Amino acid sequence: MAVLNTEYMGLSLKSPVIVGSSGLTNSVEKMVKLANAGIGAIVLKSLFEEQILAEVHSVHANDSSQNAESLDYIESYISNKYVEDYLNLIKDTKNSVDVPVIGSINCITVGEWLKYAEKYSVQVPML
Repeated sequence: MAVLNTEYMGLSLKSPVIVGSSGLTNSVEKMVKLANAGIGAIVLKSLFEEQILAEVHSVHANDSSQNAESLDYIESYISNKYVEDYLNLIKDTKNSVDVPVIGSINCITVGEWLKYAEKYSVQVPML
């Protein structure tokens, strides 16, 4: 069998095949299958700021009270829930596969995204 080991961005890969952010990388089960098939690394399905904002706006549109405090709480809850779910996906995937796992954050505003990226790098320092 051919030796396919390579280096990419300082990562040692057993194969040059990297599965990019897609529907193939949105669940641990799918990524385990990919790792078993011999891929070299996984880029997780991106966490999209637009998706979070769309859900927040949907909740705001359906909230008849328009209470500023409740809207702030809901926005914070939804945002934190998406971030925690993504962090759990990173951790669960890393614990299930033996290839590098690369996170992907797609954002359109400055907002909290630097803080989220720092949180990922601190809580999951070596992907």
